[in-house]
Amino acid sequence: MCTSNRLRLSDFKDLEEIGRGGVGVVYAATQPNGDRVALKKICSRAAAERIKNEIRAIRCLRHPNIVQFFEDFVEGGDTYVVMELCPLGSMRAYVKKNGPLSDKAAAYVLRQIICAVKYMHREGVLHRDLSSGNVLISRIFSPEKISVKLCDFGLATHLKKGETACTVVGTPGYIAPQVFKQEYDQAADVYSMGGVLYTMLTGNDPPSKGAMRFDGLGLSAVELIESMMEEDASKRIALNGSCMVVLCSIRP
Repeated sequence: MCTSNRLRLSDFKDLEEIGRGGVGVVYAATQPNGDRVALKKICSRAAAERIKNEIRAIRCLRHPNIVQFFEDFVEGGDTYVVMELCPLGSMRAYVKKNGPLSDKAAAYVLRQIICAVKYMHREGVLHRDLSSGNVLISRIFSPEKISVKLCDFGLATHLKKGETACTVVGTPGYIAPQVFKQEYDQAADVYSMGGVLYTMLTGNDPPSKGAMRFDGLGLSAVELIESMMEEDASKRIALNGSCMVVLCSIRP
């Protein structure tokens, strides 16, 4: 991790806590040029190692639907990371508060996620922890048009086409079966994306055990979720033209 010798905590003003978890604390803050940013304070050595991994994964990623990394610095033994601010919270929190998205709104969001993941995979990065909690809302134009960005690359790994990963990581309910078998590739991210779509359309996280409930969902939406969360990775839908054709069909 390449830390900055220029930044200091005192450079940031108007700190407002917007999140807290096992990794640390996240603040909305104003940096010297006046822009509002997300400032992560990492509270443990183990979490600092995960953040180092995140920075390695996203430092060179530049995509409108991926949260941008700006800089990192160390002060008083604590690691701080400066990133793009998405002030509207996660998709998981949004649907828990406001209820499921419409088919049209979910399709609009999923297109953005697909574009980001396809780019990420081309760059040789496997996210490994895609979930509704790691999809941040950057702007809401209307209930049908919500802009999002992927975040939390702390479990990401670099993986070339044809290679496989073996570490068991991820969020329960969103983890592909192949992850538990310790041999998986980019198709594991597709499975997780199906879980995100399920959450957007039902308001619930996909169950880690037992069958999913599709009450009230249209047939096209159900078929797309099932094709993305197909247990057999070789039969799982790919992020290509066929996926987009199916996606278009879930719009009313």
